[in-house]
Amino acid sequence: MFGKLYQNESGKVGYIAFFNLEDWWQKTFTKEEQNHIIEKYQPLGAQKGCLVKDRFTATSQTCFPFLYTLASWFNNSTDRAIAMKIITKAEEYIDSEKNILTLHFFWPTKMKIFYAERENPTILKIVIDCCLKQIDLAPAAAQAFRQEYGDHKLPVHEGYDQLCIIYERQGKFEDAIKIAEQAKKQGWNGEYEGHWDDRIARCRKKLNTPTKTKSNS
Repeated sequence: MFGKLYQNESGKVGYIAFFNLEDWWQKTFTKEEQNHIIEKYQPLGAQKGCLVKDRFTATSQTCFPFLYTLASWFNNSTDRAIAMKIITKAEEYIDSEKNILTLHFFWPTKMKIFYAERENPTILKIVIDCCLKQIDLAPAAAQAFRQEYGDHKLPVHEGYDQLCIIYERQGKFEDAIKIAEQAKKQGWNGEYEGHWDDRIARCRKKLNTPTKTKSNS
């Protein structure tokens, strides 16, 4: 994962300079936020303060995965606004990313950052969009996983799982069934053995249960 020491052509050091993010960094975050991000971010194999100072042992990754990995460090109730700003910046680079598995892991990262604010209808739409974007990639991602890791079982697909949960809570049981059946057909794991079958059965039961109405008496 880590290789030779890197320093960009301007002579500046640190990940922010290496990926030419100085202008965004200065305009997006206050000095207090910058100091907090610098203090908190210390990936394995990198020096403390690697974002803005000192030579560092650089990853071979591009700006896109660097940013969305950075965002995941701040996915908590205190720092979520920071995470949202970083993940939004990461998405600007998505068209340049050709690795299917990198794209596959981006969408649930963004989804989980925004999901905490799902009571906001606008935010919920963003979460659903993340699920759908990951689902669109699912056939290609499944093929990539099998090429990379052989015929092992596919991992849990967070986009399918989360969208099923959302649809079920919204009472969209037919949509939830369709999504669960699609995930199962493609070979994605659920949270446990039989997960998709249980969800399908539960949604079918709810779909066939008449809605209770209040008595006029």
